[in-house]
Amino acid sequence: MVQGLRHTVSNIKTSTFDIGQLEAQGAIVFSNMPAGHRPERTGTDTTRQIRESTMRSLRILACMAVTTLVAPTRAAETFPTRAVTIVVPFAAGAINDAVARLVAERLQKAFPAGVVVENRPGAGGMTGTNFVAKAQPDGYTLLLGTDDALSVLPAVKSLPYDVDKEFSTVYGLASSPFAVTINSTVGAPDFAALLQKAKASPGRIKYASTGAGGVVHVGTALLEDLTKIQLSHVPYRGMAPAVTDVIGGHVDLVMVSPATIAPHVASGKVRVLVLADETRHPALPGVPTGAELGYPDLLVRSTIGILGPSGMPEQVSAKLTAEIAKVATDVVFQKRLIELGITPTPLTASNYAKRIADEGQRWSSLAKRVNIELDK
Repeated sequence: MVQGLRHTVSNIKTSTFDIGQLEAQGAIVFSNMPAGHRPERTGTDTTRQIRESTMRSLRILACMAVTTLVAPTRAAETFPTRAVTIVVPFAAGAINDAVARLVAERLQKAFPAGVVVENRPGAGGMTGTNFVAKAQPDGYTLLLGTDDALSVLPAVKSLPYDVDKEFSTVYGLASSPFAVTINSTVGAPDFAALLQKAKASPGRIKYASTGAGGVVHVGTALLEDLTKIQLSHVPYRGMAPAVTDVIGGHVDLVMVSPATIAPHVASGKVRVLVLADETRHPALPGVPTGAELGYPDLLVRSTIGILGPSGMPEQVSAKLTAEIAKVATDVVFQKRLIELGITPTPLTASNYAKRIADEGQRWSSLAKRVNIELDK
């Protein structure tokens, strides 16, 4: 742009003007000027005046162009100059919130201006996720992303954001599988017994979810599809009330993270029958995986990572990636995750993007197969 303006100024210096021709082409307008003030249609003095006036205007434009081009670069070089916000699309106190606060804590040295965690819950994670999608792509607003809003919801309903086009992955952090848990009064000592009871009385066993379209709802639909059983869906507003009602015996079954349910197993009120993952979980070492019981495709887990709006400056994105990668691969950080019952899963931006896309395709395939469509 600047080079083009320089070329234009050079041409003006060596040109003569026919004012009538310029006015006819719309380059200059004299029709609104009062009589007696309009320049003659030709003449060296007038031509010189126009040339000088035009050059002044072009110099101003050139300065503006340089400022426009340089300012974002300088901003990227000094990033961050103010606090970075990590938006958690769920309520405070949940596992995802805990992960975000760990990340914020570990980033304080690299980002001395501060890192703030902001909870924006609602619509199964959609509200906060959409907020980040529409945020200014300057690196100051990030998302603590989960499968609910990035892979599962897009498979079952229309959303106000496009995961592929409106987000830029920064780094994957962790993953958490889900475990099939029942109230002990259901009377199923193991997974095979649960399936036998469910097949004997289709729809009689009730399962809780964190809301229609969430990973627990669609994950339980996967369980039904693979095992050819039929359960009755009871949606709740979040995991806490869902687990509370399973423990209390108001609902029979829930798919829940090991970290959430492990403290309640010792009470004897609940029984964990199977882990929907490829390997056993340290919080529930005695619980078999789906593959061990003949269901290798029973995989229900949530990957947690950091994303930003698409279009972030390259230097900003690179700095965010470098600093968050240090956090994700830090031994102390990973130990804290394990203490929360979460599996450290550091993923580069490209691998994290692939994980989101692969899970999205898997859930979309299931939604079509079992006819889950929330827009109907």
